[in-house]
Amino acid sequence: MRLSSGTPARWFCSACASWNHTDEHGHILDLYERRMWDASVNDVQYASREKDPYPASLFCRTCLANQTLVTNLLASYLPEEDEQLDDERMRAYPDYKRSLEERYPLACEACHARAMAHLQQRDQQIQRTSLASWLQRRASTPAPSLWPWHAARLQCRTSKDTLPRTHP
Repeated sequence: MRLSSGTPARWFCSACASWNHTDEHGHILDLYERRMWDASVNDVQYASREKDPYPASLFCRTCLANQTLVTNLLASYLPEEDEQLDDERMRAYPDYKRSLEERYPLACEACHARAMAHLQQRDQQIQRTSLASWLQRRASTPAPSLWPWHAARLQCRTSKDTLPRTHP
């Protein structure tokens, strides 16, 4: 059973799945209703989405919250108006930072392992890229002679071989 809903001037027809309109005289208007807002009509994707430029974080929500909290607390550690306490507070800064990191660990064991694996992977990638560019540069430039005197000696030999020989 197909149902329609709305008013006599504007109603939704379930048979054609669209909104219909009439003018003040009751004539049906050919209006195109933008149906892109209806998710049930637009469930087919014709293009795949691009890879997310911001990959998921290596850290869990708790670690991210702790990192933000420690950063904000350290940023507000020195008050701007009291310069007399600055020297005393700067001497106490390492202990304060250590106490914050103990209370609010920056990375749990799981996040620490993920971060270390990620850093190791990036380090290996950089080493591979560096080695590849070094090999490419080395292949494109001629190798310097290890014995310059040897090259000169070879040149002399070849020039002697090209001279015409005279027999006595």
